[in-house]
Amino acid sequence: MFASLLRAGLALLAALPLLYPWSTVYALGTAAGTTINNNATATYSIGGVPAPPVSSGVSIRVDELINVRVTAPVSATAVNTPDSNKVLVFTVTNIGNGPESFNLTPNLSVGGDQFNPTPGTAGQLFLDVNNNGVLDGGDTLISASLALAANQSASILLVSNIPSSRINGDQGVVTLAVAATTAGAAGAAPGTVLIGLGTPAVGVGSVDAVIGAGPGGPADSGADDSVNGTYVVANVTVTVSKVIIAVTSPFGVTTTGCNVGVPPAACTALVPGTIIQYEVTVTIAGTGTAQGVQVTDNVPANTTYVGNSIRFNTATRTDAVDPDNASCAGCGNAVGTVTVLIGDVTVAGAPITHVIDYKFTIN
Repeated sequence: MFASLLRAGLALLAALPLLYPWSTVYALGTAAGTTINNNATATYSIGGVPAPPVSSGVSIRVDELINVRVTAPVSATAVNTPDSNKVLVFTVTNIGNGPESFNLTPNLSVGGDQFNPTPGTAGQLFLDVNNNGVLDGGDTLISASLALAANQSASILLVSNIPSSRINGDQGVVTLAVAATTAGAAGAAPGTVLIGLGTPAVGVGSVDAVIGAGPGGPADSGADDSVNGTYVVANVTVTVSKVIIAVTSPFGVTTTGCNVGVPPAACTALVPGTIIQYEVTVTIAGTGTAQGVQVTDNVPANTTYVGNSIRFNTATRTDAVDPDNASCAGCGNAVGTVTVLIGDVTVAGAPITHVIDYKFTIN
């Protein structure tokens, strides 16, 4: 009976790719070690007198399904050259039905990229205890296997140093491989039964382990998984500085030389009707290309945008959305956004600066 139930269970496991996409199958069903009791009862009468019922029962214990998934950051992580202790965030999920431990193995020499990162000076793999995606004092260095309960995920920080003398756009690809520690599990074909090697819940005797299917489908072992993450050199910095360069009073007096932090005495008469001229300086420095550089500034409460006051590198811009790269369409009393599209900026020597100015009136 047990063998028949096991065969039926394995047949169901093999059919799962037809029912669900493998990438979306998680925490399959009943917990490992669960006992399922099933009784059949017969009742009858003799000479019109009910006889005692007779029954027969079968008990089975649910096996452990070993199955794990690992996912990587959706986009590449920008780094400088050189750089240190840069983090890629991976997620490891036990999608089996019982507790399992997994070995985590990073590979920093994948090939097909432009450079190989090296292990971070702070350490290589950390458990992101507070799940903030940042290496901080609360995170735990991983020096052994990672234990996960059924349907439990863990955020893993892979930490690397970046070599010097790389150019903008160079990529360094790394792999995080995850494999179940159960003997014979890693690489075993889906449906493989490991007699007595399951790890059910605490307090339950040993059960068998059955290998699940990986993200590649029914021929892919679910007892291990791996995925790539990427560092990309973006040795370009963009900084923004905003100051007040002029104040025009309601009485027609304009004062220049103001400072946003500590305005000179002549610029402190900021009463209703005063026009404030802001200046934003954008500086692109380093080596490489900053793509799609754009500056935005929402018209704040208690102010009104002064129409057609935007200038880009001293050249006047219109408020309409048109080819002149700046706009404040629909701007008015606390409404709208000053938008200036600088675009792609490539810097190879001295920093490149762009200066934008515009005006708001205090209501």
